[in-house]
Amino acid sequence: MYGLFILFLVTSTSATYIQIIPTLSAPDIIQEQTSEFPLAIVNNGDESAFNVQLSLVLPDGFTSSNIFYRELKPKEQRTDKFTVKINDTSILPGTYVVSILIHYTDANQYPFSSVTSIIINYKTPTISAVYGVMDSVSIQRKPVEMMLLLRNRGDKPHNLKIKLILPDELIATNTNIDETLNANEEKSIPIMLSSQGALVGAVYPITARISYEDNNQHFSAIARGIVRIEESTYGRSSLTFLAVGAVILIIVGFFYFKFVK
Repeated sequence: MYGLFILFLVTSTSATYIQIIPTLSAPDIIQEQTSEFPLAIVNNGDESAFNVQLSLVLPDGFTSSNIFYRELKPKEQRTDKFTVKINDTSILPGTYVVSILIHYTDANQYPFSSVTSIIINYKTPTISAVYGVMDSVSIQRKPVEMMLLLRNRGDKPHNLKIKLILPDELIATNTNIDETLNANEEKSIPIMLSSQGALVGAVYPITARISYEDNNQHFSAIARGIVRIEESTYGRSSLTFLAVGAVILIIVGFFYFKFVK
């Protein structure tokens, strides 16, 4: 029996042209050391995606195969599968986060990436007492601060391990965070984000993987955020100033040569 997870990856840098949507299926509960995760993928855009590589970002002790397509044409659908292996027999039963990272290029070989995440269960499903929420932010020229809100609804403290899963176009000052959250405590964690090569108009989903261990079980939660890449108001003002200045120079030059010369 498979639980069906539909994952939407829309890279708005090419939103009008390339829209890659993967659908990942995973077993309801993973019991074996090797499992297959069926995948269906479609490009709903009107432009081909090239060099499409899909890989899984897995917790320690898990490994998987990668998937590669040289071209994914408009409206083209494909089916495939990831083979996921558990190489560490000491891995605790419980709930884990698996992320899908997609890389591809457009016809001009400009690279794009996107990431999204799902929950999987190994042997025993667990429900995390800790949850997280991330807000949406916009990046222009300078790094911005995104807040990760954590809340422990349980009656005991937990030592959290937080991992940020980002597309290649975004950089965080720290992608691995250790935090202790007391019983019934709420805490906000600042995360500094900046852009590296992201195009104006892009919208990137990001994930914070929040995990801890308790009573020989593993617990996980997902916090999702959105990062928008916007045009700098400084840049627009500068261009406007230059355009106005150029017009003034042309007018001054015209009257100078007409009346002075």
